[in-house]
Amino acid sequence: AAILTDSRLIYHINGRNTVINLADISTIDVSEDDFFGHTIQVTTTDGDTMGIEITVQGDLFIDALRSQVDAIQGNGAQVPVWGLAH
Repeated sequence: AAILTDSRLIYHINGRNTVINLADISTIDVSEDDFFGHTIQVTTTDGDTMGIEITVQGDLFIDALRSQVDAIQGNGAQVPVWGLAH
């Protein structure tokens, strides 16, 4: 499951949670595959990375993530919280 809150990005896979503060995100890279869906690569200012695979409604999650990061970093309006299981 990928969870986007008002301040953090959380990815739960294989019994583990990975958490990144939105304020620390420097890049969001996205690739799309017709079979596997979207792969999101998030990198922090410290160089930490998080890879997220979303097969359903990936575009919605990506748009929400980018908007929320912009809002946290002072570049736009805040959007609702999202959570998607894959």
